[in-house]
Amino acid sequence: MDHQAFAQLLGNYGEFIGALAVVATLGYLALQVRHSKASVDANTKALEEARKLALAQTYQARAEVRIGQLQREAESEYIAPILDKLEAQNWVSNDEAFSELTSVEQRRVRLWLTAGQRQFDNYHYQYEQGFIDQEYWENVIYPGLKAAAWNWRHLPHTGFRPSFRALVDQALTEPLDEIMKGKIG
Repeated sequence: MDHQAFAQLLGNYGEFIGALAVVATLGYLALQVRHSKASVDANTKALEEARKLALAQTYQARAEVRIGQLQREAESEYIAPILDKLEAQNWVSNDEAFSELTSVEQRRVRLWLTAGQRQFDNYHYQYEQGFIDQEYWENVIYPGLKAAAWNWRHLPHTGFRPSFRALVDQALTEPLDEIMKGKIG
């Protein structure tokens, strides 16, 4: 075998080995892609589960805050009697009821209402960020905000985000459901 034939033979072997290497590399890359996809799928599932857990914890914290507020209100020797006075005079539709309170009573009610307004502003922000689902917003929070907004007309309109202020103004244009008439926050 002469030198040129030997070189040709080596070239053929080299091409064959190179082709095997390409096939092996493609097989390896296919396995890596499959492994990577499985890893991405697992991470996506873990992130979704973490998101659900965070939402559940947020909902739980929200519920605990509201329960605490309602308990303090129920036990309060100050705010409960004032609210009873206001409800007896149908404060939602009677603007004169608020002015008939003493200055100390008016201040207590304003502070109580401001706390509720801050809470609803926080809920609205959480909703905007996707931490409150549509169903809970439409069936629990927004109807509560709508009812409370009627009481907030006695408060200054400062210190709140413009998007929340617009939401409150929108709520005030909507008629109250019969169930909410006469209720305070």
